[in-house]
Amino acid sequence: MGLRNDFRRVEDSYRAADQLLPELNHFLGETGNDRQDDKRLRLLLEQLRGYGLVSEIDDDERLRIQPLIVHVANPANLQNLLAGLDPTDGADPGQPNDN
Repeated sequence: MGLRNDFRRVEDSYRAADQLLPELNHFLGETGNDRQDDKRLRLLLEQLRGYGLVSEIDDDERLRIQPLIVHVANPANLQNLLAGLDPTDGADPGQPNDN
């Protein structure tokens, strides 16, 4: 039964791109032009795809939304975060960093 639940969770993470439009409009407001709203959604999804948070929109106009924890817990992303927070990067921890 566990494998079936895992499969359902993966299937549930797929969404039709047009299902996301009402959510986007709720937060950013409608432009008054359906074509422009769709273009804005696709541009934002493409930006999120660059971070690995969503997949490419497929032929059926669906995309997979990656659970955020998978992205955050990625070892490379964690290493970059730790490196950015490391006070021993050569700067005096008591002094502001000029970066």
